Amino acid sequence: MTNLYRSDRRELLHDYLYKNAGIIVEPYIRNEIRDLKPRPEDVKLLAILYQCALTEVVERWLESGVDIDAQAVVKRIGEFMNGTAREALSRSASLNN
Repeated sequence: MTNLYRSDRRELLHDYLYKNAGIIVEPYIRNEIRDLKPRPEDVKLLAILYQCALTEVVERWLESGVDIDAQAVVKRIGEFMNGTAREALSRSASLNN
């Protein structure tokens, strides 16, 4: 993967990572909103934000020469971000506009 990241085909890897980040993020978001009624456009916006963040973490991991433990970083981010999606989408459900 590192070789592809450093090649002229880097955009293909970016697209692949972004798509697969969506496969991870979307079920997580759906689980977080199971009993809420947020605006669909807010759900999509938050999913894009998380998807971009996850993609960037992996790309930075590759850029670092794979010197950091990406799985540990993603797990740690998940730990301190736990509940933020639900909290944001709770606010969305209560907004009038």
